[in-house]
Amino acid sequence: MVAQTIASGIFLGALYAISALGFSLVWGVLGIVNMAHASFLTLGAYVAFLVSAHLGWDPFLSLPVGMAVLFVVGYLSQVSLLNRVFRSGLAMSLIATFGLGLVVTYTLMLIFTADFRGVILPYTGASTTVWGVILPYTRLGILAAAVIMVIGLSVFLNRTKLGLSIQATSLNRDAAQLVGVNTPRVYAATMGIGAAIAGAAGMLASVVYSVQPYLGDPFISRAFAVTVLAGMGSVGGTLVAGILLGVAESLGVLVIGPGYQEAIASGMVVLILLLRPTGLFGRQFFAGVKGG
Repeated sequence: MVAQTIASGIFLGALYAISALGFSLVWGVLGIVNMAHASFLTLGAYVAFLVSAHLGWDPFLSLPVGMAVLFVVGYLSQVSLLNRVFRSGLAMSLIATFGLGLVVTYTLMLIFTADFRGVILPYTGASTTVWGVILPYTRLGILAAAVIMVIGLSVFLNRTKLGLSIQATSLNRDAAQLVGVNTPRVYAATMGIGAAIAGAAGMLASVVYSVQPYLGDPFISRAFAVTVLAGMGSVGGTLVAGILLGVAESLGVLVIGPGYQEAIASGMVVLILLLRPTGLFGRQFFAGVKGG
C-alpha cells in the first residue's frame, strides 16, 4: 500500500514539475506571476483532445505540435499586451495576465461548452507490475516526458544563444541591453517558452484527467508551491520539488484523508520559506534584482 502510494505520488509530482517549469521561468525572467498559466495549460489539454479525436494522434507523440501552438499564443500575448504593461509594475502585470487567462478560459467555454471530454488511448488502463507496484503506462509516459523536458530546458538555457540571453536578462536587464540583448524579444520568447511548457503539461494531464475549461486551475497553486520549494533558477530542482510535493500529498491522503492536499502544499511552502527562503535548490540568477 505504501509503495503504491509513493509510486502514485512520483507520477503526480512529475506532472506538477512540468506545470511548474514554465511558470517558474516566466516568474524568474519577467518578474511576474503569470495568472494566465492555468489557462495556457487548459488550452494545451484541448489541443490534445482535438488532435486525438479528429486526427487520431497520440498526445505523447504530438507534444511538439501542441507546444508550437502554445508558443505562438504566449509569444503574441507578450508582444501585443504584456510588453505594453511590463514597466507599469507588478500590479498591472497581474491584472493583465489575469484578464488574459479569463479571455482564454471563456473562449474555450464558448467553443467547447463546459462539457467534460476525455482523451482515450489504446493503452489507457494498461499497466505493468514491478515488485507488486502497479505502474500505468500513461503515468510512466508522463514521468519520462518530465525528465526529457527538464533536461531539454536545462540544455537550452545553458547551451544556446537565446538561452544565455534569457539568463543574462534575468540577472540584469540593463546590463543585458548594453551588450546587445534585445530584451523585449527575450521577454516574448520567454513567455512563449513558458506557455509551450504549460501546453505540454496540459496535453499530458489530458491523458489522466477529464478535459474541461477549468482543468488548469488546481495546477497553478501547485506550480507556485513547486517554484517556491525548488527555488527559482534550478531547472532540475523543479523536478525534485514536484516529486516531493506529489509524494507528500499522496502520503497525506493515505494518512489523514483526501481533504488536506491543499493544506499539505501550503504547509510545505510556509515551512520552506521559514527555513530556506531561496528554496531547496535556488540560485541567484533567477532571483537577482533586475535593472531599471
